[in-house]
Amino acid sequence: MSKEIFDLQEFKVIRKLCNKGKHSITQETTHKTSKTSGLQVGISMAGDRLNQNYLLIDGKNSQDYFIPLFRKYNEFFKTCIPGFLKIKFFKT
Repeated sequence: MSKEIFDLQEFKVIRKLCNKGKHSITQETTHKTSKTSGLQVGISMAGDRLNQNYLLIDGKNSQDYFIPLFRKYNEFFKTCIPGFLKIKFFKT
């Protein structure tokens, strides 16, 4: 299961960004982060406020990277540590 997490493209992008933050002088990444505000076609999700702030990774809503990763971690903990997570974070 941990290999499935490490193989996720979303995990690889987030890891590269985190490592760049730790080693900003010595590490390069092709991924760009930015911030935008307001309703954005292709970025906004149902239920977002009209004045919503968005953190973007390569022009995509950062949630597009984090949600699949959170789901995989949730699956990992439910599988590897039965009973550890009693809270359901996502509908499955």
